[in-house]
Amino acid sequence: MALALLLGCAGLLVACRPARPDARDLAAERPRVEQAIRDCIGWAKNKDLDRLYRVIAPDAGYLEVSPEGRVTRGIQEFKQNEKIWMNPDFKAVRYDIRELQI
Repeated sequence: MALALLLGCAGLLVACRPARPDARDLAAERPRVEQAIRDCIGWAKNKDLDRLYRVIAPDAGYLEVSPEGRVTRGIQEFKQNEKIWMNPDFKAVRYDIRELQI
């Protein structure tokens, strides 16, 4: 079983796996990892918070580091941003993931 830590919603996923995973396990896991990355970004198009919260750690161990260096610790601190995201003026224009390699 893989353990995963999602850092921010820029699509950075760090997975901790056994030292020598079976090739079948990796093949089965790739689509799930890709979907998690897409959900972490794509939720904003329709403001689908359920989609977002399905792919991030719902606990005090959540950690997000923004490109500007801001650090968010814990799900409660993360959820404080909902008032910004759900504001009608906050609109996702588009996102594009190219050449994703997992």
